Amino acid sequence: MRTTRNSLVRGIFILALTGFIVQVAVDEMWREPYPGLFQPGFGGIGPVAGTVDSDEPTVTVDYADGGSETFSHLEVMAQAKSSPTRVFSTAFRPDSPRRDLPETVAWLEERVSVLAGGREPVRAVISWRTVHYDLDEDGPPRVTVGDRTVIPFGGQS
Repeated sequence: MRTTRNSLVRGIFILALTGFIVQVAVDEMWREPYPGLFQPGFGGIGPVAGTVDSDEPTVTVDYADGGSETFSHLEVMAQAKSSPTRVFSTAFRPDSPRRDLPETVAWLEERVSVLAGGREPVRAVISWRTVHYDLDEDGPPRVTVGDRTVIPFGGQS
């Protein structure tokens, strides 16, 4: 009985080792058709010269007390567990069908109130801007302002 169990363990070990060797050989000779043991490499690190463009929307909020505050989309979406820029874009891009939904507006109203310590927001202006970072020079980035959307709160239009 013990000899049978030892033989079975050796057989499994030899089979796994052989499978690994075959996998390495296939990878070296023909490249792996689908990652089995080795995961694919990711692309390069991105451009190291030229210009990189980044959408960086801002939200400027007017409050009932007469004051105003400006927040980045990252501050507004701080609760997002992943991809805050994508989530913000999905909800508030100029062409988003969700942007004017009452629940979307109510969420934004509540969020900018919380960000301002409970102050009552009257309206928000979402400015979609693209920041152009020149990787070849040390100068400040250029900013191009695109859409500017006004979102009234509290049932105002």
